[in-house]
Amino acid sequence: MEPRIHVEQKYIDYWRSKAAREADQIKVWEKEAWDDVQIVASVLREQFHATKIIVFGSLVKNKFGRGSDIDIAAEGMEPNRFFLALSTVNRHSKREIDLKPMEALDPHFRKRVIETGRVISEII
Repeated sequence: MEPRIHVEQKYIDYWRSKAAREADQIKVWEKEAWDDVQIVASVLREQFHATKIIVFGSLVKNKFGRGSDIDIAAEGMEPNRFFLALSTVNRHSKREIDLKPMEALDPHFRKRVIETGRVISEII
């Protein structure tokens, strides 16, 4: 039989409270990130003529946290304007925007983005 360890209730309460505060903070960060996504999507559509925008990664997998970036794949942008688009969208967020041109993605990665990501905007 394993020995039982007694933990005082005040310590249990502290850790539960800390976990709840962290969960609340993550919700705030997620909301801020989704707000940024809407702004970035608008910029990509209006300034860079993106025809499809997909958010993927930690933000859609409910694994978003303190150091998370925002992963976005965009289709239809002119390849020679990609770095301008990347720098422009990063000025619209406190978090790093990891922008990927859909056309340049490895086929397996592209498939994963399409299957697991969330389409934010699509022009048909």
